[in-house]
Amino acid sequence: MESAVPDPGFLRALFKIAEAAPDVAWVFCPDDHAPIKLNRLAQIIYPGQPTKADMRAQWRTFVHPDDHQALLDMLAGATEQGHLYPFKFRFKRADTGRYAWFEGVFSPVLREQQVTRQWVARASDIDVRLNQDEALQEAARRKDAFMALLGHELRNPLAPIRTSLALIRAAKPGAQVLTEVELIERQTSQMVRLIEDLLDVSRLDQDRLTLVPERFDLRSSVSAVRDVVQRTRHDIRERLTVSLPDAPVMVMADRARMKQVLGNLMRNAATYSGPCTPVSLSLAVTADHEAQIILADAGIGIDPVRLDSIFEPFTRVPEDERRPNEGLGLGLTLARRLVQMQGGRLEAYSAGLGRGSTFTITLPLDAQVEQGAPTARPVAAAPVEPEAANSPSPGGLSILVVDDNVQAADSLVLLLQRWGHTAHAVYDGRSALALEKSVQPDAVILDIALPDVSGYELARAMRARQGSRDLTIIALSGYPQAEQAPDASPPLFDQYYLKPVDLDLFRQVLQAHSPADT
Repeated sequence: MESAVPDPGFLRALFKIAEAAPDVAWVFCPDDHAPIKLNRLAQIIYPGQPTKADMRAQWRTFVHPDDHQALLDMLAGATEQGHLYPFKFRFKRADTGRYAWFEGVFSPVLREQQVTRQWVARASDIDVRLNQDEALQEAARRKDAFMALLGHELRNPLAPIRTSLALIRAAKPGAQVLTEVELIERQTSQMVRLIEDLLDVSRLDQDRLTLVPERFDLRSSVSAVRDVVQRTRHDIRERLTVSLPDAPVMVMADRARMKQVLGNLMRNAATYSGPCTPVSLSLAVTADHEAQIILADAGIGIDPVRLDSIFEPFTRVPEDERRPNEGLGLGLTLARRLVQMQGGRLEAYSAGLGRGSTFTITLPLDAQVEQGAPTARPVAAAPVEPEAANSPSPGGLSILVVDDNVQAADSLVLLLQRWGHTAHAVYDGRSALALEKSVQPDAVILDIALPDVSGYELARAMRARQGSRDLTIIALSGYPQAEQAPDASPPLFDQYYLKPVDLDLFRQVLQAHSPADT
């Protein structure tokens, strides 16, 4: 069916509207030798009064060479199909002589005998917007690079501090020195938490925070947080009650991130409740077949009007309610986002100021297992053994420590020797390869950012020549693995830890690789 000739009055009215709009608009007339109707802004591409014949002859001059074929394809499609055709091309501006991006639509309005005789086109100059978007992306890339560098530079000094504190503990100092050591340990842990919260929020904003889901018993996460509290938080140890069900509570989630969520909530409970007020942590399965963790305290409470805003980034309690070491106001933001990313919910409730707070985490149960709703029962607190990390491991390993931070490497070597291992330190990749070849250690603990070679290249070289010999390679870095690691199969590292590492966990990992335990 052929299209009727458009009413000239309608086209004039349409063109008046186009003339007032901040767009390029033009109408191609049937007559090859009649001037093309151009609105004012269209003349930044085609100055003067070009005809359709002029446009045919000159279009390659005005259209960016990389867009020539796309323009021809668009014209062919529009001519054949006769409907609106979107486009995004670069045209040379007459006022600047430079190419700029334009986005718009192109449509035939008059067809006679299967031939398109007349077109209307409209295009918006999007060059400024694209340049702004590119500038924003570049700014985001620079911010990400800065945050990664900041995290690395802040973590590095904390590693030898934590190691040195463990060495002081191993020397069994007097009560006064031990009190000071515990103070420094608490402040170091606070610094680590602030750094991690800040970097995690940045990753969330860039959708770069990844989860590693696995099927596990949620009771293990609750128990792990309880054990950390019993070992490190004297201000809450005696007033914490933990209740766990008898049967497993299996979920599909990121085990480490769930510990992080519970740790953030537990720190809040300790910070905002008095020294004699109870704190309870319970896990159960609901009638709706969901895993539910409830953390309740009898602390300062929350004004009901603030219950929604407490999960916003950088939200802190009012000035007159501030407590020491309360953080940056990011812990609850991270906790809720991490729970939501795993298909769960995190909700807060308080009856008001001075009446305590309750935080409830709900997670879907793993679909592979049918579970009832077991009744929670109190669990005795795990025994606290502050000197456990200082006792020698049976069957020590030969370990090579590679780190360009001399103090970090040397202090770690001393601690490893305290644990019953034989340890050597080198400070660059070339020395590491030479000593590894002669010593043939059981384990290598290496940094990633070395002065002469990356830790990945160093690990790859060691793997290539290990042959049938057992070799454990552990990365100990200020950079997160997900942001730095190239693809490698099989993996280059047996373990990858961020500085400063949890020394109790680190000692257990090494002990698992020692000859007496293999």
